[in-house]
Amino acid sequence: MGINYTILPILVFFGGITGASIGLILQVFTNSLELDIWAIVPVVGYQFEVSGKPLLSLPAFVPVMFELTMLLSAGTTVMGMFLLNKLPCFYHPVLKSTQMKRVTDDRFYLVIESRDPKFVRPRTEELLESLKPDKIIELEA
Repeated sequence: MGINYTILPILVFFGGITGASIGLILQVFTNSLELDIWAIVPVVGYQFEVSGKPLLSLPAFVPVMFELTMLLSAGTTVMGMFLLNKLPCFYHPVLKSTQMKRVTDDRFYLVIESRDPKFVRPRTEELLESLKPDKIIELEA
């Protein structure tokens, strides 16, 4: 199909790493750090030992880290797809045409733009005719 590679997998990877890091930092801070911020606030953090368990227990941190990894990976995937596909596209010049009134009602339209570098008029017309469409409309810009 000639689909090029995108940067999306890299963005999703870094979104996941960010989620895992945030999850770990959040839990380490809230469970086991004592900080003295210029002696204004004597203790920041919530050091609370439960049943003799260690304050820095990585296995206990795994569920929250996993959830934040998945949340940020999924969010990065959705936002990355929208941004890389230049969506949402609220307007397209094709919508000006009176022949395209029903485009948002109950029809399926395929728009092929001539400014595409792979556009060759005879081959495109041949392809469209082979699909047996109701009609083929050529619009001028």
